Amino acid sequence: MEEENLRTKQRQEGESSSPSFRLEKERICTQIHETRMAKTYSASHLVLGGILLVISLIFLFISFKYNSIGQKRFAPQSMEFIACLITGAASLALLVLGSVQMVLRTKRIKSLTQELNALKEAGKGSAA
Repeated sequence: MEEENLRTKQRQEGESSSPSFRLEKERICTQIHETRMAKTYSASHLVLGGILLVISLIFLFISFKYNSIGQKRFAPQSMEFIACLITGAASLALLVLGSVQMVLRTKRIKSLTQELNALKEAGKGSAA
């Protein structure tokens, strides 16, 4: 009697009773979880890139110096400008890396979700 109730419940939930269905569903769910965690890691690249961009702009503003007659002049030979270039390059690299990873991982999550939905639909069809 309990076995019939379990089968009925599984049919109502739309799940097949086969172990391969459960394993495949678990595999896809695990991949979705791992990809979401990696997407969070990509977001950290974007945040760090944004912070470095702000720091780079601060160094750029600091690299303007006053000359002997009190005029503000750009000094490209200063250490501040070199720091601006270094932090700007690092910022650009992190922003590009984070953006590309974010797009790719978002697409991966979407495809895995579609695969999971197709598996559920196939499970509903075989359970009926």
